[in-house]
Amino acid sequence: KSGIGKSGVHLRYHTPEEYEKLNGEQRSELREWRLQNPEQKKRKTQRSGGRFSKKKIAAMVAKQLETKIKETSAAVEEQKDADAYIMLMVEAALAKKAGKVASASTDKVPALTKQVSLLSILKNAKN
Repeated sequence: KSGIGKSGVHLRYHTPEEYEKLNGEQRSELREWRLQNPEQKKRKTQRSGGRFSKKKIAAMVAKQLETKIKETSAAVEEQKDADAYIMLMVEAALAKKAGKVASASTDKVPALTKQVSLLSILKNAKN
């Protein structure tokens, strides 16, 4: 066989424990073979694609991007709800100060209050 030397040593990498078990003749034959075949040693380290293929990397990036987009859109929606709540509260305060009867838009305040407080509870629970 081409993978076994004249002394019976396998022409490959040996762990330190395996190398210690080789006799002097086998060690010298292995050293000579390594000097004559340096490309054999490098072959294992030159893998194409590495640990992940381009397809896997693209899928992981797409998944992370999708997650970030969802988080951002949820934050934008939460901010819109908070802004609407604040505007309703300001309008209600101005209407109260002016002595006017609250408009129909302030009827939405309790529903938005519940929603905003629920969102803030959920947000705090995530942290």
